Amino acid sequence: MLLKIDSFTNVGFGGMIGIIILLVVGGGLLLMMRAYGNERALSVASIVTAIIAVLLRIMGFISDIVLWVCISFFIVGVLYLLKEQGQYE
Repeated sequence: MLLKIDSFTNVGFGGMIGIIILLVVGGGLLLMMRAYGNERALSVASIVTAIIAVLLRIMGFISDIVLWVCISFFIVGVLYLLKEQGQYE
């Protein structure tokens, strides 16, 4: 039933429910983690958002384009984590 409701808001990138879920979770996590620094906050938020995006894609709430954007943010987040790890070695 939720997929039927989501299909009413289909604008070409999947329905809006999945995108709103990603924005709320990713944005909220980014704002909460900013106390630990911007690079750490961005990397953690991008990794969690990418994991949620995969799960939402399996359920059919987002399209492949949105998933690939989240995966690209995941790669950027991992690169930030690797850069930060190199500072302590």
